[in-house]
Amino acid sequence: MKRLHLALVIIISVTLCACSMRVGHTSYQVTPLKDAKLLDGGKNLYIAMPADFQQNGSAQKDSGLKTQQALLKAMETLPGAKVPADAPQDVPSAMTASRQTECALLVEVRIVDWSDPPASFQLHSDRGEVVLSVHDVETGALLRSDSLTCNGSPTTINMVGAYNPADCLKPAFAEWSAKAFSK
Repeated sequence: MKRLHLALVIIISVTLCACSMRVGHTSYQVTPLKDAKLLDGGKNLYIAMPADFQQNGSAQKDSGLKTQQALLKAMETLPGAKVPADAPQDVPSAMTASRQTECALLVEVRIVDWSDPPASFQLHSDRGEVVLSVHDVETGALLRSDSLTCNGSPTTINMVGAYNPADCLKPAFAEWSAKAFSK
């Protein structure tokens, strides 16, 4: 019987250590910076990958890729094709890649803030801010620009390190996608 109890304690302990617990809520805001016109969601979109966020001389590893992936996920309900960039690019290079992939619009992504406290136990929230700018590929004109900010859960016990600012940006990306593009 003692072995059974010990086995149950071990199983429960391992399960709890592998899980994450979040207390609090995620808040976000979408703020138009230039125009707020509705764009054609049926057009092919080239989704740029932002450079990893740099702070105090060190990069937040994979922050650009995670941000691009979260944005792509939020835009998957739009009817047009979404072509993700393979690596960070400057705007002229992204415009060239957009034309080569026959995309009509370029979605430029720039990370302004990225705060991802240590994973095991944190009392500070994840924070993120990105600026999304949509350019017409044919003319190069800036059609709209928006700032998206988020604050994640204030308390996280996260043994596997799965949460980051891209997670708290997901609802902001979904709202932006719904406001920026027609379906």
